[in-house]
Amino acid sequence: MKTGRRFYRLTALMLCAVILFSSACLTAFAADETPLGMITSIPQNVTSDDLSSDPNYTAYQTLLTEKSAVVSAVYAGIASMQERIDVSAYDLTLHEAQTLIYLFYDSFPELCYVESFIYYTSGSRITAIGPQYYENGAEMKRRFIETAKEQYLSLVNDSMDDFTKALILHDAIVLNSVYMNKKDSVSATNYAQMVEGWGICQTYCECYAYLLTQCGIECEIVGSDPMNHAWVKAKLNGAFYNIDITWDDPLPDIAGRVGHRFFLFSDEAFTASVPGERNHYGYRSIHPADSDYYDGFDTLHNISTQLCYIGDNCFAIDADGQLVQYNALTDSASVIKRLDFTWSAGENSYWMNRYSSLVAFNRKLYYNSPDAVYEYDPETGEGGVYAESSGERQLFGLRVINNQLWGTYADSPNDTSAPEYLSDLPVEGDLCGDADGDETVTILDATCIQQNLAFIETPSYIESAADADRDGVVTIMDATAIQRWLADLPTAAGIGTARV
Repeated sequence: MKTGRRFYRLTALMLCAVILFSSACLTAFAADETPLGMITSIPQNVTSDDLSSDPNYTAYQTLLTEKSAVVSAVYAGIASMQERIDVSAYDLTLHEAQTLIYLFYDSFPELCYVESFIYYTSGSRITAIGPQYYENGAEMKRRFIETAKEQYLSLVNDSMDDFTKALILHDAIVLNSVYMNKKDSVSATNYAQMVEGWGICQTYCECYAYLLTQCGIECEIVGSDPMNHAWVKAKLNGAFYNIDITWDDPLPDIAGRVGHRFFLFSDEAFTASVPGERNHYGYRSIHPADSDYYDGFDTLHNISTQLCYIGDNCFAIDADGQLVQYNALTDSASVIKRLDFTWSAGENSYWMNRYSSLVAFNRKLYYNSPDAVYEYDPETGEGGVYAESSGERQLFGLRVINNQLWGTYADSPNDTSAPEYLSDLPVEGDLCGDADGDETVTILDATCIQQNLAFIETPSYIESAADADRDGVVTIMDATAIQRWLADLPTAAGIGTARV
């Protein structure tokens, strides 16, 4: 079971110190940078089941309503990495300041470069807050916000509805993340989740919620003390739904495998005890999930591969291992291509499950059998073997990383194996074999490959196009393949065709 410690950040919070300091010399700060979206949650210091009677929750609500300006001011100060942020205009008590810090830890995962906070006081009021940044905080901020966030958000666009955005980002986080055991939970951070690709339930759900709020989707982090676990509630089409993104990341981690068993459920369905299924219990939340609209989406919930969008069309490998086109309006799937692959479990035996996974790149689909990768063009219906694998181990899944195809080879689906590089994927506009990038395949391309292999500088060189035989590595055999193609002799398929 995947679990995580809900309160792993309290250590940093305890580092906060109250420093008596005159505020006379502080410079006022204009809040010119406010968060695009804020994740809501019940603050960690709220202990009562009756939220309305808990003074800590009352203070939290006051900050969100009557004193929301101070939230924007402090956020803007942290975003510009100020060392001391003037809050003297907001009449903050120590209790309110402490609640504010809880809010920042819970609601803004992107501020992962802040290690702790200190307060400056004048009498009984807080006049300034001093964020304490990690030594490499500026670089952490850049990698989290400018790199990781932008890479994730590049997968969605404004023409998509909220369901599609939530689904694509859900699958992307699962595919790019590895769940770590409880012993690693102390060092798990939102930075590690977004940038390094590993985390626990708290970081999975906070980073997912962060990306959703950047798309304008309201989110709440829900925690259960008895389960030692956390997940997301997301608001789609006016209603909140439960999403346990951590439990949708299978163990052991296999490239290309992503579950949807815990994607978009009502509270009633999420807490129901179903034989053979895990349920959620012992949690409080601000927003009830009353809608059961997605509870009966059995087709979606049984898909254990990425759902890939090409234009407005959605594709997946279904529970029977078939390549299908999925319709989210009706939760139905139509078979495009029947796949009859089986994975050996030893002499005269086979695994019951199918382990084909699906990725999309430049409007083409790629999926795997135990010993090969296949490509399929949904627009033309054409496809076939893209690359064959070698060796005795079987291929259990695929991923696309930086325009490259990676796969998980293992003896068994229960093995933990790191993805291995398979090949560069065809970049839009390249011609297979056009190593010199002049948009045609000639003997000069074979020469270009030979020169590059001999470390002779060439004016232009496109490695993905130079891999003419598409075996994942550029060798002298690629130059030979081009020469054979020019002489109309049998050679690798696809040379001289556009890789689109």
